[in-house]
Amino acid sequence: MKKSTLLICWAFLMPFFILAQTHVWTGNGGNEDWFDISNWNVNTIPDSNSSVQIPTNSTVRIDASNALANSIDILGSSTLHLSSQLTMGSVIQISPNSELIFDEGTLTGGTVDNEGLLQLESLALKTLSNVVINNNSEFLVSNSNQIQLMNVEINNSVGSEINIASVGGFLSQGGSPSVLHNEGLLSKVPDGINPIGNFYLILDVNNHGIIDIAQDEAFLCLGGNITLQNMETGIIRGNGTFDITADFINTGTIAPGGEATVGTLHITNNFNLSPPGALLIDIGNNVSEFDSIEVVGNPFLDGDIFVECQFTPTPGDEFTIITATNGIANCNFPQFVYADLFASSYEFEVICGPDTVILRYVREIILNSDEFVSNNELLIHPNPATEETQLTFPSNLLAQYERLEIMIYSGIGRLLNSFIVSSETSIIETNHLSSGIYLVQLVADGHVIGTKKLMKL
Repeated sequence: MKKSTLLICWAFLMPFFILAQTHVWTGNGGNEDWFDISNWNVNTIPDSNSSVQIPTNSTVRIDASNALANSIDILGSSTLHLSSQLTMGSVIQISPNSELIFDEGTLTGGTVDNEGLLQLESLALKTLSNVVINNNSEFLVSNSNQIQLMNVEINNSVGSEINIASVGGFLSQGGSPSVLHNEGLLSKVPDGINPIGNFYLILDVNNHGIIDIAQDEAFLCLGGNITLQNMETGIIRGNGTFDITADFINTGTIAPGGEATVGTLHITNNFNLSPPGALLIDIGNNVSEFDSIEVVGNPFLDGDIFVECQFTPTPGDEFTIITATNGIANCNFPQFVYADLFASSYEFEVICGPDTVILRYVREIILNSDEFVSNNELLIHPNPATEETQLTFPSNLLAQYERLEIMIYSGIGRLLNSFIVSSETSIIETNHLSSGIYLVQLVADGHVIGTKKLMKL
């Protein structure tokens, strides 16, 4: 009777031992083969119940058949190569300095939490099915091809990067489109092979961060059932091309040119801008250097225009900031815009033509220099900022005014933060801010004496 009871208890406990089984990679087989039992501490191949650990400085390859695991921890400076099939139950954890390289095949199920490098490469077909990717570091697509997405969610967090150095595309398959939520940087960069690099984004894209397109590169967001949303904090910038036939909802910022240089952004088909959306236009060191947008289509334009000017134009100077080959469907910008609110404020008239938008320089408004800090005296560096930036103003203001404050406003004028300063140099924390454009004001005894625009990456 006792023996029978023990057998029953053992039969009851057996599933728990199976579920709790851990497979630790040893590499004792002398190769990198996942399917060699001698490479695992328990001398069996991981199955769907296994918690897999790949220790520091290991390289493991899944090159044949279908690998199974409940969870995988890629530790230290280790690499897992996937060139076949991997079916997951819960999570793949890519630790800092480690990498998952997906060359070919299918990754099915579970969540990929990336703190290291997730890389998709090679021209072979790759499929992601029922996968959530949480990118907290770098997600690199290099010299790849089409990547099939079946019920996939990609989350790119603040400060993280998805870098596309490839032709090809993310292609939704099946029913509802897959989705990419971007709060960091999504960039299209040259692959070093193709002189013109086209990458398709055939999935829903919700941009709260930055989309950057390099010169001669293109993102193609195509399809009637696809939605591209550039949110209030989102920025689309660059010198390349954005081809959009998807439903385009744009209440964010369009910033042609590079991060620190002027240039031209090319937009094909749909281009919409709605309040509180804005254009960010940089005018360089002379009348021929300025940002512009070339549209092949009929843009609907509403919202605001922010201007940064590096020199004093001559009244009557014109800057054609938008050209639309098929005509402008709607243009509802402010009649006048200004290039900052310093002791000197540059006034531009906005001229909406049938197929162009022109900024015509009107005048320089000289304000009372005793009441305002000049452009050269109020400095923000770095700008754009990531984690923090530094505001500097003349030290004589500390003795001149009883109370000095810094006010930080959103692009639509909502006060986000304020604090009293006691030094001519103040650190402004920006890591909690979403990507976008902000106004930083220096306030003395209740009066604004200086304003700067701040871009948060």
